[in-house]
Amino acid sequence: MPPAAILRLTPLLALTALGGAVAQAPLAPNDPDQLRRAIAEAQTAGATAGRRAAELEAQASTANAAVEKTAREAAGIAARIQQAEAGIAANEARAALIEHGKLVEALIERDGDDARAGAVVQGRLIATIIPRKRGIVRLTSGEEVLLEPIPPRLAEGGNVLVEILREAIAEEGRPKRAKGRVPAPGVKPHAGPSLLQRIRATGVPVIPCPAHEEDRLEAHGWSELMEE
Repeated sequence: MPPAAILRLTPLLALTALGGAVAQAPLAPNDPDQLRRAIAEAQTAGATAGRRAAELEAQASTANAAVEKTAREAAGIAARIQQAEAGIAANEARAALIEHGKLVEALIERDGDDARAGAVVQGRLIATIIPRKRGIVRLTSGEEVLLEPIPPRLAEGGNVLVEILREAIAEEGRPKRAKGRVPAPGVKPHAGPSLLQRIRATGVPVIPCPAHEEDRLEAHGWSELMEE
């Protein structure tokens, strides 16, 4: 075969390989129509392959996005499960008195608008239960406090500062109001100490229990005590 014929056949064979099995029979080097058909078929096959590749790429991108979304949702669920297993709400503090390896007393403090023991809060006398002895004061937060005794010159509707002696007690059916008294002259409104501050004031050693470490409260029977 003349060298010129080899040079003319080589690109056609490359096109055939690129487009797939376009022509089953050898191409005639001197048939322009057959050459044009082979080129067109190869180009069509290449365009089809390109569209298919684009479709697959789009599907892969969609699948990756779905996987990432699922992973984020799973991470959120895992965090909530971990918090639930710990049994501690984000707005809750817990303490336990341990004696000789046994949990003998448990305390829970929840964040909220309720006044803590030791706080001095502004309020208004809304009802008199026993004249000059016992009345109900509504604090600025909306919480109601039992005031004992009632100052001699305080009438219903009058403003009064109240020192919280006992926090409200949540009981089934009829919760007990917090208990308070009028503070000493010159005392200004202030928040009550936190659970941790009150415990440290007693001098009892405190061992912190971070949420990411072993649950020492549970290890000493917290759940069992709560069920009693």
